[in-house]
Amino acid sequence: MPESQHQSLSQIEQGLPLPGPSNSSSEDLFGLQVLSEPWPPTHNIALESSMINRILAMENTNSIFLMDKDGGVYWAEVKHSLKNCSSQKEYNQLIEFENRDLRIREKKHSCYSLFQQILTSHPALAENAAYTPQEAFCDFLDEKRSELDQQGGNSALLDAVAQESNALTPGSSIHAHLPTEEDATDP
Repeated sequence: MPESQHQSLSQIEQGLPLPGPSNSSSEDLFGLQVLSEPWPPTHNIALESSMINRILAMENTNSIFLMDKDGGVYWAEVKHSLKNCSSQKEYNQLIEFENRDLRIREKKHSCYSLFQQILTSHPALAENAAYTPQEAFCDFLDEKRSELDQQGGNSALLDAVAQESNALTPGSSIHAHLPTEEDATDP
């Protein structure tokens, strides 16, 4: 070991208090308390940034799946929850949940956009509906969600949304909520 390293090592050793009658145990206790304080969670800036941009995209299209919140409010609530996490584990679980929830909202929004395109192509469907197409669509999703919950209870949420979006094909039960084009031509 070089002489300079040996000298700095002995200085470090001399600077550290050793337990004994000359120093108080409160100093040791204070040091342990400082070391045992929880570290603030490290935020996943990349994922948070991605979520912000995805939320902004949904806000720009006035998505009904952001719970009718004004621009910026949805993300502000998510960000507030993330900032208040007391541990890394809690933060990781929450951001994973929020990201999964946002993906579900995006899928629903995407399906709703397709539904709106169908209604634009066939306006008689919306004109003769018993209630608004938006209500029919949301009822359909709720109905499918209930069916999936009863079938498996623990099925993955994204699988459920995939099944919900696959159900939007012609002949699926969403059409039970809207009149057919034949109904529109009947007197």
